[in-house]
Amino acid sequence: MYCVGETPDLLPTNSSNGITGTWSPTTISTSASGTQNYIFTPATGQCANPYTLTVTVSDNQNPSFTLDNMYCVGETPDLLPTNSSNGITGTWSPTTISTSASGTQNYIFTPATGQCANPYTNSHSFRQSKS
Repeated sequence: MYCVGETPDLLPTNSSNGITGTWSPTTISTSASGTQNYIFTPATGQCANPYTLTVTVSDNQNPSFTLDNMYCVGETPDLLPTNSSNGITGTWSPTTISTSASGTQNYIFTPATGQCANPYTNSHSFRQSKS
């Protein structure tokens, strides 16, 4: 399985048991979601059968969060969750919310590898007092 836009593996021209051949199509495409069959045809003169590889490409999901985006300077902020509400795990940069100064700071959630998910950016605003 691959995600849309992911760099796919190269299709080998030698099988693990020493059979040589060609693939049709010749490369795995991850430009769109769906399922595609890739057929390995052994070179002539080998006692071998064609092999079909089925590859699934999945759409990327957007992580979703319910986060407080407004804090007062010096207020104790919430922890940034490592799991989105739709089950995507990952890490944040920066890793914790800082309320040491007023202004706006972006926090970027990067999904863990192996998930078909997009990064997520959340902006937190900090002011002297809540109105």
